[in-house]
Amino acid sequence: MSARPPALGRLVAALVGALALAGTARTVRAAGDEIQVYLDDMAAPGEIGLDVHLNYVLSGRTTPEWPGELPPNHVFQLTPELSLGATRWLELGLYLPTAASGEGAYGNGVKVRVKLVSPRDRGARFFWGVNVELGRVARRVSEEAWTVELRPILGFRSARWLAAFNPILGFPIRSDTLARGEIEPAVKVGREVRRGLMLGLEYYAALGALDGLLPRSQQEHVPFAVVDYEGHGLALNIGIGRGLTAASDQWVAKAIVSFRLRS
Repeated sequence: MSARPPALGRLVAALVGALALAGTARTVRAAGDEIQVYLDDMAAPGEIGLDVHLNYVLSGRTTPEWPGELPPNHVFQLTPELSLGATRWLELGLYLPTAASGEGAYGNGVKVRVKLVSPRDRGARFFWGVNVELGRVARRVSEEAWTVELRPILGFRSARWLAAFNPILGFPIRSDTLARGEIEPAVKVGREVRRGLMLGLEYYAALGALDGLLPRSQQEHVPFAVVDYEGHGLALNIGIGRGLTAASDQWVAKAIVSFRLRS
């Protein structure tokens, strides 16, 4: 039987409790440098991993939503992510978002994360955890300089099926207030069709703030058809997404390539 992390439940409760802090500032829209549903995969203690996130908006919004924003249409984003396994249930990560468009190439800041996933007993199918991310990002991709993302992780695995849900809450940090969060749920369902190869669907949405959801026409809803492959020392996630509302980017391509640098 797996030992449970001693303070994981209390830590999750404290993080969720922080969401009760209210404010009146406008919420922040996600930068889109990683299009991913978080699962129960974790680096082993002492293991170093590298994930490379690649996203390209083939057809999207062309007008800025705030002064200084770079609209996402025809923007290519490349984000290296380094991860380090601290314990069986704790992983640390570092993101270095970069992007390129017709205006040139540029860095978009830096993000750090802490991911906790409760170890599963042998044969257990359900998993849960939380990922907390702190970022200092450029105005090109966020109206706020400092942002926090709280991403609960809930999922199910069987021999052939995978399902996961991330009810994400993102919010800015300001000197005067902790602004109320913006709800951005993400869902993944997949079925293994042969060893190491899975076909599936991912769904990403941006619904608005906790204290007032946006009308559906102003919400973002983007489903992705995805393929996951794992073998020969790497993992690969490839997808193509189609926006369902006027506020969504209409066509988005994405890929995540994962390596283990040291184990």
